[in-house]
Amino acid sequence: MGVGVFAMDFAGAGQSEGKFLSLGYHEKDDLATAVEYLVACPKVTRIGVWGHSMGACTCLMYAGNGGGEHLSGMVLDSSFSTLDAAISETAAMAKQRLGEDGGAGAGVAYVPDMLIPLAIGGIRRSIISQAQFDIRDVRPLELCPEIYVPAMFGHGREDEIVAPYHSR
Repeated sequence: MGVGVFAMDFAGAGQSEGKFLSLGYHEKDDLATAVEYLVACPKVTRIGVWGHSMGACTCLMYAGNGGGEHLSGMVLDSSFSTLDAAISETAAMAKQRLGEDGGAGAGVAYVPDMLIPLAIGGIRRSIISQAQFDIRDVRPLELCPEIYVPAMFGHGREDEIVAPYHSR
């Protein structure tokens, strides 16, 4: 059919080297390297990207930071709008599930909700120091007005990790 497929793991994921995933912040640079390689291939005439969750965020971060000129289209499956919102929601959901469990995690239900942002703040500082990025800088929604690449967004209604409103 004349279609080539290029698949990759991000640094720190799958079979790739690296210690950390940055959930889009550094991965946009991995995608830039892959696209540069494909642009240099004489048989490649168009490039479309597909990403799921972190991969969708990465596509948006790449396109929104000037990489869109090389893309013919994007398929974005279950992206989050901001990483800090996705982390906060996941922590709140985990707290609720542990409380409903009735087992060893039942005591977590009594932890005040105001402690979640404090815990996330501590995690944020650790990520800044160890992985050299700030979770508050992973905000693909803010880049969308700068993107002029056709994109199709999709999201499962029952996604238990990232709420569907993020894709809307």
